[in-house]
Amino acid sequence: MLINKFSIISFLKDDVNIIGRYADVLNQTYTRFLDIQKAEAQAKDALIEAALEKVRSRSLAMHKSDELGEVIALVVERLNELGFYVDDGVALITFTEGTKDLVEWMANPGFDSATNFKLPHFDHPVLNNIWQAREKHNEFVFNRFSSEENQSFLKHIFKYSDFKNTPEDVKKYCLAADTYATSMAIQKNTAIFINDYSGKDLTLLEIDILKRFSKVFEQAYTRFLDLQKAEAQVREAQIEAALDRIRARSMAMHSSDELVEASDVMISELNNLNINALRVGICTIDAKSGSSKIWSRSEVKGKLENKILGIVPKG
Repeated sequence: MLINKFSIISFLKDDVNIIGRYADVLNQTYTRFLDIQKAEAQAKDALIEAALEKVRSRSLAMHKSDELGEVIALVVERLNELGFYVDDGVALITFTEGTKDLVEWMANPGFDSATNFKLPHFDHPVLNNIWQAREKHNEFVFNRFSSEENQSFLKHIFKYSDFKNTPEDVKKYCLAADTYATSMAIQKNTAIFINDYSGKDLTLLEIDILKRFSKVFEQAYTRFLDLQKAEAQVREAQIEAALDRIRARSMAMHSSDELVEASDVMISELNNLNINALRVGICTIDAKSGSSKIWSRSEVKGKLENKILGIVPKG
């Protein structure tokens, strides 16, 4: 506690005593302030951790890879609940090995799932800075761009990427901005990406929250990749089993007339693999004449029918 006195007369002893007593009370008040501040920080941290745990739980509950959009929507929802309101939106980015193309996921309020937009790579500071930060293993990076850089970036993605489907009013808002900045919390396979067209920088607390959420989202995406790999293995097993059944029927033929039945098995197996074709046909070519015969199978009035569509002459 500091008191100035612009006089040649010193403080009286009683004055000094009073000031000392006030200083003691001030110290008690500030100690109380620090305790409250610590309690508020602990309460806020508990809210953040509870939000992160909900994302972790939803990630572990994924049974199919196409549920990733629901997890992303939950991430954005929990960020908003923490007061992480960003006027120009929160996006989640996934990287794909072997390419610099990005997949950007956007979650709109009221929707249960996020929509993804593919952004092919091109030479521009906005995208180059993302890859430079990732290659340097930066956990967080902030970049502000000029109006000209903003314009050239947006005009390109609005013409040559999935962002061409952006609503016109949003396009006009973004293109009219005098400034553009990006804030990113980056992990190995993913990043949480904040767009800013208003000049509002993130607070230290918001940066910390962003980094913590990026780690949890990375775990969710790892779970997605594992599911995707498992689904691919199951699909491959289904395809191989179908081929084995076709091979078995082919080897069981005892006369050339059974080719129709073998072809029918092949068509049935294609349908069982959910190819979702309106009509499936198999063509055989006579090596001598060069003519072709086509078998076709389709569903008519709930029944499957086979037809020989005809013989196609050579040429």
